[in-house]
Amino acid sequence: PGTQDPAIAQLHRFIRDLKEIDHAVIILYLEGNSQQEIAGMLGLSATNVSTKVARIKQQLKQKFSTLKA
Repeated sequence: PGTQDPAIAQLHRFIRDLKEIDHAVIILYLEGNSQQEIAGMLGLSATNVSTKVARIKQQLKQKFSTLKA
């Protein structure tokens, strides 16, 4: 547990900093739930979940790229 990859630890911090709904969407997505399942759990449309997942991934990539720059 104490030897966690620093990049993974940073990813956890970035995810924690997301807005509550985005945090819920990405955690459910990373747990392997389908976009349809996430939509049902959170009361969103599957299209909305799909859009959120894509935007969150882009946001996380952007945060990582600023770290490496």
